[in-house]
Amino acid sequence: MKFSNALYTYPVLSNTGLRDDYVNESDFSIEVEKNLTGVNEVSLNIEVKLSDNNLSDLLKQGDAKLVCHLESPLSSFRHVDDIDVFDMSTEIKIDPTVMRGLLEITIFIVAGKQLDEFRSDSFSEFYEGVYKIDSGDVLAFAPTLEVEVEPDDMNAQSKKSIINIRGYDKREMSVDLTGDYIVILLPKSTYRGYKALSKKGSSHYKVSLMAVIMPALMEAIRNLMEDYEVDRLWAKVITAKLKNGGRGSDASHYDPLNHSQFLLNNPADEVFTPIMDSDEGDM
Repeated sequence: MKFSNALYTYPVLSNTGLRDDYVNESDFSIEVEKNLTGVNEVSLNIEVKLSDNNLSDLLKQGDAKLVCHLESPLSSFRHVDDIDVFDMSTEIKIDPTVMRGLLEITIFIVAGKQLDEFRSDSFSEFYEGVYKIDSGDVLAFAPTLEVEVEPDDMNAQSKKSIINIRGYDKREMSVDLTGDYIVILLPKSTYRGYKALSKKGSSHYKVSLMAVIMPALMEAIRNLMEDYEVDRLWAKVITAKLKNGGRGSDASHYDPLNHSQFLLNNPADEVFTPIMDSDEGDM
């Protein structure tokens, strides 16, 4: 969400270049560092920089909140969370299977309660005075930053995936590792079920990861253990991801079961945790 330069009846601190409500070198901005954590997860480290004594005091007194808003214009992904006002930083983990493309990051300072006498020596001459602020009103916003979140190449639904799933006429699942891509061949009825399940949300898709993609990855890893010099795209991607994820680079020591779960971000956790939580709620 790109926050618009809305009209306010009170001063708002912003460095968008479109507002001059504050003077005296008041500043509000963010820095974002993107890291790959594990294999299929992107970590965003967001650091907030605020130079304004009045707003800093409001945050530390609990009269204002620091809010992070994330949104992907190309998907339904949205995330809103508070940031620790003493640490002024946060780490947010993004699953590329639930979003794609650009991620828009906007940080706000909002009033945590009604402020009957909002004032500051940093207000510009035009805004000199005292203002009444309602709870939830925006007091400051940093310019929206855009971060590219790469599609996950272990996600069979991604255009950049090294995994290709097809239906065929036989009754058993088969895996073809002879080309640059891992080709999973499913009986046609199973393939239709896989396609239907994949459209029902993240937790349902994780079921298909466990039932279809994990066995194929295990077979691919076994193939690497037997011929670790195999020169195919899927082998290079898997080897690089395991090495970058701290699982080593010696294919002869790979563990197919353990490493396939790692490559898929331990899908069992997301499959069974909601079921367990639901059962506990019914007790």
